[in-house]
Amino acid sequence: MSSSPDWDVIVIGAGIGGLVTASQLAAKGAKVLVLERYLIPGGSGGSFKRAGYTFDVGASMIFGFGQKGHTNLLTRALADVGEHCDTIADPVQLEYHLP
Repeated sequence: MSSSPDWDVIVIGAGIGGLVTASQLAAKGAKVLVLERYLIPGGSGGSFKRAGYTFDVGASMIFGFGQKGHTNLLTRALADVGEHCDTIADPVQLEYHLP
């Protein structure tokens, strides 16, 4: 029996955070196992259907899809596994109203 583990890392939860973490570790050569108790991955980034309608259960705005800088983790994670996500840029994003 081998004493070396089958996995370097086990990620519990296949939401956006778990999937990004797992993809970044795998891109760097780690053997990663992702465990999810629900039928499909995505966590709060998913949807469900009722009576012919599809309901989004995720966030309305997700940061991390930029093309430059250090806050584009989702863009880099997708690129590491050969994927790309088209997005709609929000030129305002945050607006401050100070007295």
